[in-house]
Amino acid sequence: MTKAAITLDNTQVRVLVSGHSNYDVRGKDIVCSSVSSIMFYVANLVSELTNKYEFIEDSKNAKMELVINEKNDTIDAVIKCLIYSFENIASDYSDYFKLTIKK
Repeated sequence: MTKAAITLDNTQVRVLVSGHSNYDVRGKDIVCSSVSSIMFYVANLVSELTNKYEFIEDSKNAKMELVINEKNDTIDAVIKCLIYSFENIASDYSDYFKLTIKK
């Protein structure tokens, strides 16, 4: 199962994704592909908005982490879209993807 943990506070956003969903074999797994695509898209978008972020991808250990150390309306909107996208995946593929949000 792929797990995503999003931690939100007044100064920082942290998104940690780990694990394999095992929906299908590697290369054909639509759950892993969707989650990875969303993470890369958001990381690239954040890189255009601020330099106060860190994105780490560790494919060997099936882990991605995005830490954003800036808060503003645009970044908040991007994170809302990320959460919405992850909520949809969690709803449709609950046996393969779990989302936790901490505020």
